[in-house]
Amino acid sequence: MGMRFKNALLAVSAALLVGGAGNAFAQPANCGDINNDGSITGADTSALQAGTISTQCAATNCADVNASGGVELGDQVVLSRFLAGGGTKAEPGRSAGEQNLLYKLCTGQGTPAGCASTPATAITGRQTTNLTIPGRAQGCTDFYIKGRLTIANNSTLTVLPGVVVHAVKNPADPAMILVTRGSHIKADGSTDPIIFTSDQPAGSRGSGDWAGIIINGFAPENIVGEGSSEGLPPGGDSAYGGNNENAFTSFMRFVRVEFSGIIIGEANETNVFTQNSLGRLSVMENLQAHHGADDCFEWFGGYVRSKFLVASACGDDALDWQIGYQGQADPATTPLAAVQFALVTQDGASVGSDPDAHGIEADNSEFGFDLQKRSAPYFCNITAVGGSATGGPAHTGDGARFRRGTAGRLENSILENWLSDGIDFRDTPSTRLDVAPIVNLFGNGMTCTGDATQCADATVTGASSLAGPLTYPTDAPVMCDGAGNLVGARYVPAAPIAAADDCRNADPSFFSSAPYVGAFGAPFGNWLGAKKCCPPGQPFANNGPGGTRCWLSFDRN
Repeated sequence: MGMRFKNALLAVSAALLVGGAGNAFAQPANCGDINNDGSITGADTSALQAGTISTQCAATNCADVNASGGVELGDQVVLSRFLAGGGTKAEPGRSAGEQNLLYKLCTGQGTPAGCASTPATAITGRQTTNLTIPGRAQGCTDFYIKGRLTIANNSTLTVLPGVVVHAVKNPADPAMILVTRGSHIKADGSTDPIIFTSDQPAGSRGSGDWAGIIINGFAPENIVGEGSSEGLPPGGDSAYGGNNENAFTSFMRFVRVEFSGIIIGEANETNVFTQNSLGRLSVMENLQAHHGADDCFEWFGGYVRSKFLVASACGDDALDWQIGYQGQADPATTPLAAVQFALVTQDGASVGSDPDAHGIEADNSEFGFDLQKRSAPYFCNITAVGGSATGGPAHTGDGARFRRGTAGRLENSILENWLSDGIDFRDTPSTRLDVAPIVNLFGNGMTCTGDATQCADATVTGASSLAGPLTYPTDAPVMCDGAGNLVGARYVPAAPIAAADDCRNADPSFFSSAPYVGAFGAPFGNWLGAKKCCPPGQPFANNGPGGTRCWLSFDRN
């Protein structure tokens, strides 16, 4: 197969890869052996492309590798990704190739479980086969979990659209979803948003009611030894890391996770979204992390990339990277595309777990500032608003704090209303991390703390770049009206701010064209309104088209 064709298949929309996974089939012994030569190689992909399926394969439906019910382009995508991961017909290559797939070859998500619709029927424990949580189309609007729900044995957790997953509050045995290394999660709320929340009634929920979602993958990190997820005993199900930069561990879109994250001890917490060594094929888009006791989004190693993130009212950092995220080996200094379009909005009163609660906290590694490969992510089109106008205790939060040897790049972004610095460089030589034109800073006397080279492209403006008000959550109505519409465009610049550079020029395979400063502008506009938002006090409203679920909520409890 030609390299150009192979690369095109690897880049095909993930919808082709997972869109047909609603069917469950037993895996035939000859799955993927399209030409019946006893192995799975590029010749089988060529046979799929040409439509020359052997009689033996046709008899077992072995060419339907994505379990869609027929043979289609998606099968070529799946088989190409399997082979790119080192896949072979037998083990250990079989499991290696399936690191690049959400479901094992020729299998789908499986039959949905029964609807655990009350705390008394909540599911828990270690799941070693595919588990599917039903959604609205299956008549399940509310589903309960408790304790540690562990997805293990290379299985896949599928959460179907429109469901609200309630985690039972129990400080003695906090609920969490743990996806172990080699297993996968798919939660696609594109047609009807999916919500993970506390089981406490609206108005009584709080940060730390449950432990959040932890996803462990096979992508590289720079830990000496084996990585173990924060907040969990070392080794075993906690382990993460490997050598597969492309591992496809997660597919999450139009999901909200809230009132989670627990503080176990100093530098030992769980977050709202904990992403440990997720690979580049993983999809994490249109996500809200809301009211977590610790960080909203944290990346430990890995190469996953994300767009359209909302980090709101978390107790510690909003966007936090470390342990070789988007790692590059020295002396390479070119950052790798990581995140585009993110809104950070801090509730000053929610900052409790750590007085150093930043918009962005960026490390290479606390265990060795120069460990390889060095963190080097490229963040573009970020709007991060701190809590200086919203009350709460005094703290030392920065718009962005770069430290512990990290490399990377921050470009075309707005940082406002942080209680300490706009940008604070620590332990970071200027040759490693670049603040690129344009990063605007405003409010509370914010500046850039670093040497002249580091701060050259950070501009302290004389007025806010945003329309405002920036007093969330003390203003009313809070973000969303009773009909589920955004109230104004407070985080959109009052007038468009043209950027000297378009991040797409650096990596058109990921970055969208957005030659403007901040998270919002043409052609995406105010993407917070991509789905109906949740009116105050109605965090699960069915106010979208056809009665679909609201997506974003900014309730404090």
